[in-house]
Amino acid sequence: MKINLNGEIKCIDHKSSVTQVIKDLNFPNDGLVTLLNENIISQVERNNTILNENDSLEIISFVSGG
Repeated sequence: MKINLNGEIKCIDHKSSVTQVIKDLNFPNDGLVTLLNENIISQVERNNTILNENDSLEIISFVSGG
């Protein structure tokens, strides 16, 4: 199935959760903000939030440094 991930069209498995997509992309689970169709998804909600065809998922990670 296709979703819009950080502005790019990506194919993912049907019935994938937000957490599964994060794991598949090798993102750390901490320090992330996730937006699904412009709504913030908390870390607790990620496991139970199943993606649908044409959803828009933004994964934003914070990096420290100077």
